[in-house]
Amino acid sequence: MRHCRHCRNYWPKPPLRSSIWRASARRFIMLQLAEQQTLFAEFLRSGDATLLAGQIAEAGPSMQIRLGVYRQNMLGNLAAVLRLAYPAVLRVVGAAAFNKAAQEFIQIRSPKTANLYEYDEYFSIHLNQSMLSRQHPALADIARLDWAVHRALHATRHPALALEGLSQIDLTKITNLYFTAHPSLTLLTVGPMARAGWEAALLGNHLPPAPRAEHLAVFCHLGKLKMATLHGEAFDFARMLVSGFPLGTALDVVVPDEAATILCKFLNLGIFSAASITQPNIGGLL
Repeated sequence: MRHCRHCRNYWPKPPLRSSIWRASARRFIMLQLAEQQTLFAEFLRSGDATLLAGQIAEAGPSMQIRLGVYRQNMLGNLAAVLRLAYPAVLRVVGAAAFNKAAQEFIQIRSPKTANLYEYDEYFSIHLNQSMLSRQHPALADIARLDWAVHRALHATRHPALALEGLSQIDLTKITNLYFTAHPSLTLLTVGPMARAGWEAALLGNHLPPAPRAEHLAVFCHLGKLKMATLHGEAFDFARMLVSGFPLGTALDVVVPDEAATILCKFLNLGIFSAASITQPNIGGLL
């Protein structure tokens, strides 16, 4: 009991709130915040303001108008990200058609991480399923080239593995050798019109279409963007090496007498960043 200095009354001392109570309260508040953030993110994607009914104060301008400001900013920023990542597509289809396709894509697929350089990888798949691909048959492949270039230019800077880098490898274990792809590398196969269309849109080069589908390695080497054409066996060899297969297994897809020459070509191009007897972690390259 606690005594009042100014009277003779006594009243109970309020109980101390335990640390368990405080922790539970914090978890409850964080849960509420997480739910509100999820609802707000869903509104930004769908535009359905009823999701936030009861969460937003009604005073002042209407809730729809206030929320619309956030949504338009989000849509505009993500569309700008897509325009930067797909410049050739933008030039091929024009600004109006591109913006429409971008808005459709954004509402279907929202960012999963804060790194917006990684957001738009699937835009080429969306384009392939859109009406634009009927008007421009090579559009999806041009978009894939755009993305490969975008990825190469924004990849982590890392020196390429040189031939001298293999000098420390035990030759008795050469078949167990694993290669790590350079962070900027993308291997892709595109149709005959893709590279010609991409270069015409961005560089003004009017190249004839390729006689057949092209196997390309897109990467940066010594600070410069590279786009190398690989023939079928070399492309399959490269795919296996950067997909986590040891050298001994990857050799199955090439003529044995040509394997050393092809591997030296890869090293000269700079498509690997390391080689070791232990298997590396594999990222998305294809």
